[in-house]
Amino acid sequence: MKTKIIKSENTLKVNEVTMREPLAADILEAQKFSGEGDAAVSLALMAQICEFDGKKLTIEDLKRLSINDFLDLSTTLAGTGWMDSQNV
Repeated sequence: MKTKIIKSENTLKVNEVTMREPLAADILEAQKFSGEGDAAVSLALMAQICEFDGKKLTIEDLKRLSINDFLDLSTTLAGTGWMDSQNV
């Protein structure tokens, strides 16, 4: 089987992400999105603790991340220990 992936024109392009260590307040704020699924909680936390090319972005902006970039950031978040404990 051959699979062809077509790149989305609407994908958010980011060169550098700066992430600070999450605080308890960040986690509490992100958990407000828990009814929307684990990915929404992750995006909410990323929006709070990350800068993308020097700018803060909203959850709506971050929904346009490629799946590869989202998974890379999720892996980095998991390294903080928080996501592992939340099963996100």
